[in-house]
Amino acid sequence: MRLSEKVVLVTGGSRGIGYAIAKLFSENGAKVVITSRDPQRLEKAASEISNSSGVVADIRKRDQVRDVIKQAIEKFGKLDILVNNAWIFPRIKRLHEIDEGEWNKVLDANLTGQFRFTKEAIPHLQKRSGSIINISSDAGLKAYQGFNADAYSASKAALVALTKCWALEYAKDKIM
Repeated sequence: MRLSEKVVLVTGGSRGIGYAIAKLFSENGAKVVITSRDPQRLEKAASEISNSSGVVADIRKRDQVRDVIKQAIEKFGKLDILVNNAWIFPRIKRLHEIDEGEWNKVLDANLTGQFRFTKEAIPHLQKRSGSIINISSDAGLKAYQGFNADAYSASKAALVALTKCWALEYAKDKIM
């Protein structure tokens, strides 16, 4: 098993792409920590993915993010890979119909949340020459007529740019 000694944290790992990512890492021998805001969905996912542990957390809450990293380290002794997958999708509205609270909620979950997890994980990844995988969207690379999810697109485009910045900033630490 290629990943038998690796510990992976997958945010938003209880369903969809995050679940598939967590399952694939597990099937390749990694120990996996998954997060979700939904305790029932998290419990179900953790029971279906071998070598996994679930931690309820909201990516928008700094203390909860810190607690996830702490629990991962306490349970498995290290962290090798961070997969920033958690995100939210807004109600479809044209820009002039979006209120600032909705805009901020999407940016907080889809961009600042990844910042929070990455910031907390970096000291542990530096010890292991670890990896950060940020899940974005083609909506962060290209505009689509009628898509009308501006905050989502902006957050995903910013995550693409941040990924490039972090790659350059942490290359010297062999974090890929």
